[in-house]
Amino acid sequence: MELKDYRAAIDDIDRELLALFARRLALCGEIAVWKKEHGLGALDEAREREKLAAVAAQSPAEYEAETAAFFERVIALCRASEERLLSEGGKES
Repeated sequence: MELKDYRAAIDDIDRELLALFARRLALCGEIAVWKKEHGLGALDEAREREKLAAVAAQSPAEYEAETAAFFERVIALCRASEERLLSEGGKES
């Protein structure tokens, strides 16, 4: 395989990641609405710890640190999105 082929494969993966991240953020928007209706905040420390532990257990050992960092960031971004939506009082426009 040539370098351009590797890069094309990475571009394909990036498109998939983007679509999945957009789906995750959309669900976080729905969760924010549910949490607002039930008087809850965005942060659920136990859930975050549980999720990160599950991801670490599923990660290939050679990528464990990178996987942990990736999911910590994804979770932080989704929590920030929820916090913003909770403070705005509704769904994204």
